[in-house]
Amino acid sequence: MAWLNYVKRIKLTIDNTNVDGTLSNFPVLVKLSDSSGISSSDVTSVFTELGSNSNRKKIAITTSDSETQCYVEIERFDYSNSVAELWVKVPTVVSGTTTDLYLYYDSTQSDNTTYIGDTGDTPAQNVWDSNFKLVMHMAQNPNGDVVDAIKDSTSNANHGTPGGSMTTADLVDGKIGKALDFDGGDDYVSLTNTLVLSDDKTITIVFKPQSTDTQVLLSVSSLDSYGEGSLNGNTLSWRDSNAKGKEYFNPTPSEPFDVDVWKYVAFTVLDGGVSAKLYNDGSLSVENISGNIYGPENVKRIAYAVTTANRHFFTGQVCNVCVSNTVRSDAWIKATYYNNWDELVSFGHEETEAINYIAGYVKEHITPITRQIYLHNRDTGALIGSTTSSGAGGYFYCETTYSGSHYVVCLDDEAGVSYNDLIYGNIYPATTSG
Repeated sequence: MAWLNYVKRIKLTIDNTNVDGTLSNFPVLVKLSDSSGISSSDVTSVFTELGSNSNRKKIAITTSDSETQCYVEIERFDYSNSVAELWVKVPTVVSGTTTDLYLYYDSTQSDNTTYIGDTGDTPAQNVWDSNFKLVMHMAQNPNGDVVDAIKDSTSNANHGTPGGSMTTADLVDGKIGKALDFDGGDDYVSLTNTLVLSDDKTITIVFKPQSTDTQVLLSVSSLDSYGEGSLNGNTLSWRDSNAKGKEYFNPTPSEPFDVDVWKYVAFTVLDGGVSAKLYNDGSLSVENISGNIYGPENVKRIAYAVTTANRHFFTGQVCNVCVSNTVRSDAWIKATYYNNWDELVSFGHEETEAINYIAGYVKEHITPITRQIYLHNRDTGALIGSTTSSGAGGYFYCETTYSGSHYVVCLDDEAGVSYNDLIYGNIYPATTSG
């Protein structure tokens, strides 16, 4: 089987139990910790091999062929606590069978800046297809109302500025990585640019409410109009940013939004109000096909209320907001829920690349001698291993993880020579694999 030039890897398997249809360019969460994935696997060996936060990009994730690399966003890499969240753009996830990936890691590699990036880096932005207009993990420090502090992961770079009285203490542990804790008084996040949505749209939010008051999750705010997604006890309502004589979509989910419980809510609108759907924890909760539905046309702020007379700033925590200018399928939304809850991926055991070796005897005029032996890549001349022959018998044995098909064996006085027939004449008998 093919193997990238990394010393270790772990097989990742996307379970198809909760994948009801083919998903293209699907962002898969890969959580690394001592309790990861479906089987709560301990994969902290990744941190042991990499050795530091600065080596976090010395990784690669491939498709099942073990060679084709996927784009990866590092939402968080916390070496000290051995925990990380990676988002991987998987070309195709199918429903009929499991989908395999491979996570490679090697502290001796160069940073993989072509495919691996922190939030805001080009490779990280490539995880999110062009239909994503906003992806916020709420993973940055909100202290000081710093402009553009809260990052949009997409190439739109529509970053958010914290408002109100947010501090470093408001960056807390969330359901996925970190979250922002909003106090319900004046805390909010304002986008750099008002997000204008198409007729077809999908909005998903992972949040934990801590109040049953009418409170706003997303809003467009101005003096004379607003568009918002509001919570009122068990009810989620959506309003348009301008009065158009349309109905409010004001459904009551099949399961209540209990306080202090993490929820995943998705809202879709098709063709400017032909139909609207509300999903609660990945399952379709309410559908309205009246053809006259309010659906937000813009998003400007998170957790902000236009007025506080009958609706309030959001009280609770938000750890993920995604907005798409397309209607995501039932299968997409269901798989995303299990993905967000770290119940989509299982981890195999740590693998080390198969060892290749070369062994034989070094003799001079039939007399065994002690010499330094070097193994070189035949094509590049790069040193891939070395050992010393034994003076007693002239025997040498050298292991390497190099998986190429050709070695060049050089003695100490021929070091650096990439190919020399005379060298082979001094190896007797020679035994090779690889």
